[in-house]
Amino acid sequence: MSFKKLVALATFMIVGVTSNVFAAPTDVVQGQINLSGNVPVFFELWVRGVPGDLDLSGFNDVNDRLLGILHVKYNQDIASLIVKSSTASGKLQNAGVDWTGVMTYEAMGDAATCKTIGTTTAGGAGTVVSIAAADIVSGGAGKDLHSVTAADLAGTVSSGLEEDCSFTGTWDAPDVALPLAGVYKDVLTFTMTSE
Repeated sequence: MSFKKLVALATFMIVGVTSNVFAAPTDVVQGQINLSGNVPVFFELWVRGVPGDLDLSGFNDVNDRLLGILHVKYNQDIASLIVKSSTASGKLQNAGVDWTGVMTYEAMGDAATCKTIGTTTAGGAGTVVSIAAADIVSGGAGKDLHSVTAADLAGTVSSGLEEDCSFTGTWDAPDVALPLAGVYKDVLTFTMTSE
């Protein structure tokens, strides 16, 4: 008789331990969905020249002629935007001989339409960058055109930029009625590098 009571007691204890299938009022259950996304990188530079040869004849002085347009589209900071000449003097040449006039260039920054171009010091975005032939010689470092805005998009505009920036030339032709004839050429290369 005592054996039967022991088996009944053991069965009751097992059922009592394993039969708790109801949640208590303070139980908490959690689940998670991990989300991630990506904003694609845009880092593009298109350079297009304005058609037409330059009139480099004697006594023909020109101010701020539009030579080309830099179209930029980027959403990460710019470390540099360098312009360099294909010649060792930074001047137009005919068969290795420099044109005897004086040519300077300007990259036209504008606070409203071209924040990319400008000085990296006081003046910042939208300032005009003047470029002499000595600044862009082929063996040199070139002239950096990027502004403080382009170097810090998050702190300045809170977005990427897509804009057109003008590149102009000013020249003082030789003061002779009949300078030596010839085709004078130079190739200006623009290189944009991200941080």
